Amino acid sequence: MIYNIKYRPLKAFLLATEAGSFTKAAELLGVTQPSFSALIRDLEETLGLVLFERTTRRVSLTAEGIFFCGQIKHSIADLEQAYRNMLDLSGTQRNSLVLGALPSTALTLLPNTLGELRKTQPALRIRVVEAHNDDLITMVRTSPPSVTLVVRSSDFYI
Repeated sequence: MIYNIKYRPLKAFLLATEAGSFTKAAELLGVTQPSFSALIRDLEETLGLVLFERTTRRVSLTAEGIFFCGQIKHSIADLEQAYRNMLDLSGTQRNSLVLGALPSTALTLLPNTLGELRKTQPALRIRVVEAHNDDLITMVRTSPPSVTLVVRSSDFYI
């Protein structure tokens, strides 16, 4: 059987699970909250399942939602990575920088540094990937970011 699988509702679902709120997730996706709710409603209707328990302030996953999240989370990440890899290969991402960093570094050192960089390179598209040391080292080996900042024992690797 061939399914008409759409990326946007799946991404909306994952953003809602991370944000815990349709309003916050809608902002991340760049759509209005009613449009976001419609994406989730359409996904639930397509699957024939309720994925979220809704309250006025928060949303939480149902048992089916937890299962579905586990099923698609890595697949969507892999799909996005494949897409970025192809953009890199085609040269359309020449003005982009992928920076891998520890969460603590991303919160403390990078905002000011990247702000200064953006002043001198306004066309540069910067994507920060936050991960822990072992994951960053794995990323360097498998799908290298442009720059990675990690600390291993007392050694520094850049």
